[in-house]
Amino acid sequence: MIEEEHTCDKLMETLIHYGNQCMSLKQTTPSDVSYCRKITTYIDENYQNPQLSVSSIAEHFQLNASYLGTVFKGVRDQSILQYITKVRIEAAKEMLATGHYLVSEVATAVGYADVFYFSKIFKKNYGYSPKEFIRQHENSKNLD
Repeated sequence: MIEEEHTCDKLMETLIHYGNQCMSLKQTTPSDVSYCRKITTYIDENYQNPQLSVSSIAEHFQLNASYLGTVFKGVRDQSILQYITKVRIEAAKEMLATGHYLVSEVATAVGYADVFYFSKIFKKNYGYSPKEFIRQHENSKNLD
């Protein structure tokens, strides 16, 4: 019979071993992590701007866009554009859930100049259109 304490120690040892392997493979430098934090903060504060792009972010930080994208992807395992989209779509979902805004108003508020493109991106991320989301959200509120 295996003692529980021995099992937990072995499990912890194994997790630490694999965690160290993952960290050594990633080879993320502290400066890259720092840049990534600054980029995510900048995006979080400016996602409403329809002109927000990798090149505008690179210009803001006075870095090469390709380098910036490589650093971000190395730390976050997603591209800058994927992160911008995630932030915008999450903000849109929150606004739509209130039931106080038209889809076009939400699209503009989260940085999309084209409501049809916004709807396409929203559906790609959630599997249903913004209007379907509003209907589902209203139906779930009515059931409560």
